[in-house]
Amino acid sequence: EICVGILGNIACFPDTCATLSQNEDLGAVLLLLLGDADPPTLLETTRLLLTCLSHKDICFPWLERIRQHTSVCSSVSFIMSSSTNSTPLLPYTLHLLAFWFVKL
Repeated sequence: EICVGILGNIACFPDTCATLSQNEDLGAVLLLLLGDADPPTLLETTRLLLTCLSHKDICFPWLERIRQHTSVCSSVSFIMSSSTNSTPLLPYTLHLLAFWFVKL
């Protein structure tokens, strides 16, 4: 959770985000983390993905990974069905879905 949060903070800088986005292994791990059951880890993971998708020139590798990673849909479905309105995870996930649908 803490490591992903730090990555989310430094991904706010376009050059750093581009470097992170080029790392295939990191991308795969982050998408796998969407299947984690720990809410703080899910929150930081969705925040990092949302940050990377918000950079116009950097979002395409992420969109391709999302298309190829078959567990993303079931992970997001789990988050949506098990989250409550009292946590920030639900709004982050909804925002992430909105980015995916607009960009796909």
